[in-house]
Amino acid sequence: MGQCYVRRYNDAEVLNQISLRGTEYDSPVWELEDRRGEGVERGDRGGGGGRVLLNPTIDEDSEGEEEGAGEFRSGGRLVFAESEEMEDTPITPPTDNRYGDCVGRTLGLVGMGNIGKETFKLAKPFGMRHITCDPYVTPAEAEEIGVELVDLDTLMRTADFVCVCCPLTEETQGLIDARCISLMKPTAYLINTARGPIVEQKALTEALQDQRIQGAGLDVFEQEPISDDDPLLNLDNVIVTPHSICWTDECFEGNGKSACESIISVASGQMPSWIVNRDVIDSPKLQKKLTDLE
Repeated sequence: MGQCYVRRYNDAEVLNQISLRGTEYDSPVWELEDRRGEGVERGDRGGGGGRVLLNPTIDEDSEGEEEGAGEFRSGGRLVFAESEEMEDTPITPPTDNRYGDCVGRTLGLVGMGNIGKETFKLAKPFGMRHITCDPYVTPAEAEEIGVELVDLDTLMRTADFVCVCCPLTEETQGLIDARCISLMKPTAYLINTARGPIVEQKALTEALQDQRIQGAGLDVFEQEPISDDDPLLNLDNVIVTPHSICWTDECFEGNGKSACESIISVASGQMPSWIVNRDVIDSPKLQKKLTDLE
C-alpha cells in the first residue's frame, strides 16, 4: 500500500481491526461498514443515512482468481473423485470414458462480474467454449473477453460446466430451480461457490440422486453449516467444501488491504472503491463528510 497519512481523526487503530476481521465503524467524521466475505445480501443497503457499505476485494482481478481457481478445483476434482467408502477397493481403469476432457466442452457462468471474468481467464488454456448469462453485461463487454451472451435456459441446456458466480439478491434467490436443473445435460456438472440460496438445494439433490446430471461441486449451501444428516453428504457424485475454498493467506491479506485503503480514501475526502449500496454516492450527508475532509 506504500506510505499513507491519516489526518484529522484519531481512529487509526480501527484499520488493524478491520484488516483482521471486518467490522462496522462509526465516528463523528465518517461511517463505513465493511462486509468482507459476507456477501452483498447482508446489511442495510440504503444510502440515505450516508453510511457506506463496502464489499472490499483484493483488487480488480485477484479475488476473482481466488474464487475462479476454487471453482476449477471443484470441477477438476469431480472427474477424478472416488467415494471414501472405496478407498480400500482396488482401482481399475474406467471402461466407459465417462470422465471425458475439457477441450471442446462448454463453460457456462451465471453472472460475469470480476469473479466470472477471472474464471474465464483461468479457463482459457483448456480450449473450452465460454458462455454467460448476465443481464448487466453488454455485448461489447462480452465480446472483449471472447464470451457469448446467452439467456439462462440456453446456458443450462448447453453448458457442460454450469458455474454460479452471481451475488445473492432478491432477483437471484432460487434462480437455479428445479426447472433450470432439468434442462442440464446428463453429463453436466453444477458448481456453486457463490451463495447457497441461489440454487434450489432440494431439486439439485434429487437430480444428483437420480443421476440426471453428472455431478456437483458445492462450497455453499442453503443452510450453513450444512446439517450432518443432509442427503447431499451421502452422495458420491458431489464434492462439498465448508464455504472456504478460496481461503488463502493472500486472499485475507488482500481483502484487509482493500478495506484499509477504502477507509483511508474516505478519511482523505475521497470516494472509496467497491461500494455495494451505490445510492449512497449521492447522499448529501456523505458528500458533506467528504467535503469536510478534503
